[in-house]
Amino acid sequence: MLHSVNFMKEKDKTYSDLEEKIRRLESENESLKNELKFFNSDAYEELFYQKIIDNSKDGLIIIQDTEIKYANEGLLKFSGYSLDEVIGMKFMDFIHPEDRARVVEYYLKRTRGEDVPSDYEVRAIHKSGEVKYLGINASIIDYHSKPAVISALRDVTDRVNAQLVLKQKESELSFILEVINDGYWDWDVQNNLLKFNKNFKNITGYDIGSINISNEEELIFLPPHKRKRFMNLVAEFLFEGRTYFSEEFEVSRADGTTGWVTVRGQVYKENKNGQPIRIMGTFTDITSLKFAQERQQKDLIFVTTLLNTIQTPVFYKGVDGLYQGCNKAFAEFVGYPVDKIIGSSVFDLYDKQLAEVYDKADKELFESKKQQIYEGKVKHNDGSYRDTIFYKNAYFNPNDELEGLIGVIFDVTDSKKISEELQQKNRELEKSEKELLELNDTKDKFFSIVSHDLRSPLLSLTGFTDLLSSSYDTMTKEEIEEALSSLNRNTKNVYSLVENLLDWAKIQMGKQEIFPKEVNLLSVVNTVVDVFKVSLDDKNLNVIKEINENMNLFVDSNVLHTVIRNIVSNSIKFTNAGGTITFEAKCVNDSCVLTLSDTGVGIEPEILEKLFIIDRLKTKPGLQGEKGSGLGLILSKELVESSGGSINVQSEVGKGTTFTITFPILISQS
Repeated sequence: MLHSVNFMKEKDKTYSDLEEKIRRLESENESLKNELKFFNSDAYEELFYQKIIDNSKDGLIIIQDTEIKYANEGLLKFSGYSLDEVIGMKFMDFIHPEDRARVVEYYLKRTRGEDVPSDYEVRAIHKSGEVKYLGINASIIDYHSKPAVISALRDVTDRVNAQLVLKQKESELSFILEVINDGYWDWDVQNNLLKFNKNFKNITGYDIGSINISNEEELIFLPPHKRKRFMNLVAEFLFEGRTYFSEEFEVSRADGTTGWVTVRGQVYKENKNGQPIRIMGTFTDITSLKFAQERQQKDLIFVTTLLNTIQTPVFYKGVDGLYQGCNKAFAEFVGYPVDKIIGSSVFDLYDKQLAEVYDKADKELFESKKQQIYEGKVKHNDGSYRDTIFYKNAYFNPNDELEGLIGVIFDVTDSKKISEELQQKNRELEKSEKELLELNDTKDKFFSIVSHDLRSPLLSLTGFTDLLSSSYDTMTKEEIEEALSSLNRNTKNVYSLVENLLDWAKIQMGKQEIFPKEVNLLSVVNTVVDVFKVSLDDKNLNVIKEINENMNLFVDSNVLHTVIRNIVSNSIKFTNAGGTITFEAKCVNDSCVLTLSDTGVGIEPEILEKLFIIDRLKTKPGLQGEKGSGLGLILSKELVESSGGSINVQSEVGKGTTFTITFPILISQS
């Protein structure tokens, strides 16, 4: 029983739960019916599109009766106005004044059902006053049972500004190309259309705006034999992946002349496969430049030929000191090929010492910018060093800017040698001429001596002999002895003079022969003193000999006799009675120094300084009227010097004279 009651309670609870679920399901079903009814209603459709419009980035407006009836968030962001400000605003107030007429025209036509562009661009005015560009897409709709215009607005300001900048750049480029007389071209690869600007006519003479590039016959501005090359270039661009080129083309002008252009091009646009679909470039008239280059090339060939014809070495360098060129003569001179010389410096071609000299001279020239001439040594291709003269000068470009130097080398080795030989010959001729003049003066003096100094004693001798011949019988013994004594004295003087003249003449003619042998000095002195014994006794002159009796010399005996005799004769003439003549000899090293001193009247300075010069010789008679030519002392000097010795004289008026004779070879003294 209890079990049945519990079962019934559980059954009642289950029914109750089921009824609750049924009521909930019926409620949910009613709610779903209501929602489905809403989704199928016009209100849901309007709300759905409203959400889409509000969330659109583009501006969207509905215009009815010229007023804005609806605007989305996109328009508000674009215009700067709030929704309250926009709703009811005249749409024309939003458009730039200069574009309003066009917008009105399109609006009226659209409301009348006429054809107008569905998309167009106008300028709009932002709330801040800034001008922006709008892209408008408009159409007619029914809005609240009345016709209206719905417009989608896109902010195209950045694109339009970019287009304006591009257009400005293109305009500037076109202007620049026209100013510099260059042309530009535009190749539409897809349509094989090649367009030119108006400078194409200025350059070629053909008034062609565009051509079909695939049609070779339309390439009338190219010589027929050059068209294939042009077509190959086109193929390279299309099939070999080139993106840039610069080529020179020969063109046939409309007037029949030939010109040249440089054509440059670059891929401007490619398709998604990386193939060019638009190529643009320029063309430049280089006819004048080409002809100038041809003339320059001809001039270069001419100058090169001219330089190579010149047999003198010529070279030129840049400011960097490197050789830029030379002629064949220079290359042969230094022993290097031309291609080795070009681009080299002096340090590459010469040893360091010479290179430093050349480099220093070049730098001095570049600094002074003046002509340079100097002598120097250059190593010849045979290894010898040649004497040369460099002639160098700086050269400048048309803007007066230093470009380098040009040099010419003259090999003066042979001419310098000839010049030196000529100078030597000239010196020899001058010497010979001087000697000839001296000989001529000597000859005149010689004849003067012969005519005067020799004639006088001969006349005296003639007088004495005439006297003896005519008056001998009437003369006393004393008179005869005096006459004979005078005759003897004059005869000796004449003999001495003649002997000196003959010896001197031999020396002048180069026929005086020297035969040195061992000679005892004291013996020679004694012999000479004995010769003058009578004269010494007549004047009561004292002779002192301070000579080692064993002093022997290696000398010509006649030379020694003549020298001592002439000096002793001179001392006797100019020493007063009772005076002294001193001989003194001593050895100095390996030489003998002999001095002959007297206590005579001395020699005046003006005579002393010319004592050994024949053409300036001044003489005076002895103290007893003895005549002299002065030739004896001159002869003595020349004889001593020809034997390798020397002779000097010192004298003081009133005190006497000293002759010093040095003979170089002393054999023995003891």
